[in-house]
Amino acid sequence: ELADVITDLVTSTEQAAVVAGRFIAFGENNACALTKGSKSMTPLLTSTCRVSRARVRQLRRAGLASERFPHFHRALMDGQITMSHIDVVQPVWRSVNSGEFAGAEAALVALAAECTPEEFKEYLDEWEAVANPDQHLDEFIKAQAEQHLLLQYDLNGNLHLTGTIGPVHAEPFAQTVANRAEPIKAENPDRFRSATAMDALVDLVLNPDGKYRAHLEVLMPDVSRPARIGTRDTTSDTTPVRVHRDLGFSARHYPRTARGTLIPPAVAQQLRATSQVRHHNVDRYGNLTTDTAAGRHFTTAQRRLIRLRDHRCRHTGCTSSANRCEVDHIRPWMHYGPTLIRNGQLLCSFHHRYKHRHDPGPHRTSLFDDSPISLE
Repeated sequence: ELADVITDLVTSTEQAAVVAGRFIAFGENNACALTKGSKSMTPLLTSTCRVSRARVRQLRRAGLASERFPHFHRALMDGQITMSHIDVVQPVWRSVNSGEFAGAEAALVALAAECTPEEFKEYLDEWEAVANPDQHLDEFIKAQAEQHLLLQYDLNGNLHLTGTIGPVHAEPFAQTVANRAEPIKAENPDRFRSATAMDALVDLVLNPDGKYRAHLEVLMPDVSRPARIGTRDTTSDTTPVRVHRDLGFSARHYPRTARGTLIPPAVAQQLRATSQVRHHNVDRYGNLTTDTAAGRHFTTAQRRLIRLRDHRCRHTGCTSSANRCEVDHIRPWMHYGPTLIRNGQLLCSFHHRYKHRHDPGPHRTSLFDDSPISLE
């Protein structure tokens, strides 16, 4: 009995709303006085009745149904369909020929009376696909073209990911992330699902085959020890470092990421066990002993180490990150400046061009030779 009462109440509510929609349409089309000075019925109802603008538009569409599609209006008043069915058929009515729609309206009403608005929309989409395949082809191509991925760093060194994945790869992508997130959630039941999904996504990108290891660059003052690449650091002794000013590798006495974000020692110690460690010998002037002069341009290894050392534009007051900077010769190449790490610095494109156009502002003119390490 309660179910019957609720059904009758909802049906009566829909019918009353349709009648209200008829008066809304009449008030907007015929008499501005009925709106009590408002330009339309929408602001009057939103301010007086506290209903949303979307609800007012829905009521107005239902009120205009008797003029646009009478069969749907009759079925709506009989309680066979709801106003949501009107919302579904409205864009179809706008896109097709009015004569063709009038001829098919009776069949559409019979279909709408047998299904929910969501199911009715799916049937209409198939109907449109048969009538005009190119329309859905254009929509699909547009959806594929909207695929994009934006990577942006903030001031704290965090990487923000935003973007859209196309319909072809959307479902398998989401399923893959969900599958990877399940064991992470099992190990950390207190973590939110959004956090475990992000952990799974990072692991999917960085560790697709289980072979990814973080890269650690270790600066060693012992000049007698040759450089080693790809080995693990097992030593625990530390070397006292005297820092005169924040220049060169001498200031890298505290672990940092490539973008300059400070890494707590406990985290660095944890990374050390599984990371790929590159050892670099540093002399008492803070320069790499294995660095040799290149040609006109810096080598890939030199660029990487310069980015690790500077992590931002070296022009005074500029905070442009390393990925927006270019490697510049401190002493210009044309003035016989060597292509060494100690003669390289990061400058953003603006300050790089500005320097070579006789920048009057402060910029570094000397090499990185601040004698950072005291050997005992």
